[in-house]
Amino acid sequence: MTEEAVKRVQDDQQKAKQVGQQIQADHATNVKLAQFLSFLIKVIKDDKVIKGLYDTFFKIKHPETNIVYIRKSVNTLVIVGMFAPFYAQEAKKEKIDGLFNDLYDAHAPLSLSSYVHYLKKLSAKYHDNVPLDKSVFIKFLVDVVSHYGLIATSKLTNQEYADLQQSISKELY
Repeated sequence: MTEEAVKRVQDDQQKAKQVGQQIQADHATNVKLAQFLSFLIKVIKDDKVIKGLYDTFFKIKHPETNIVYIRKSVNTLVIVGMFAPFYAQEAKKEKIDGLFNDLYDAHAPLSLSSYVHYLKKLSAKYHDNVPLDKSVFIKFLVDVVSHYGLIATSKLTNQEYADLQQSISKELY
């Protein structure tokens, strides 16, 4: 065996070891994300938010045929990330806060504007390139910000509600 072949084998072994370590780290992260999702399902009692979550992330409408499909896998990082600012202590407890710390300041008060700005950064960092139904996502987002008290949608007129949806849509798209 030549020295070059030995070096190549050693490099391949090192790469295989790194891949194995990354798989273990990904598995540990996925377990933590699953625990946080379980927590969310327990604490979110608003049916509109739960239904919106399902409709937004688990159903995909084919843009040309309008046939709705159920996704085989979902972007757990984005789903968890959408709720992490509202449950910063739980995210820290589950040790997933590090995934989102660079996207928002956990110590600053959350507003509609700061939350939408955070979502833009979240999408840029963790988007999986699966298109979401824009209108379903915006409606879900309005339900989320209403649920967490960033805006009182029950006090909005129909026109103000439509303007809010349009404003959020402009910011994100």
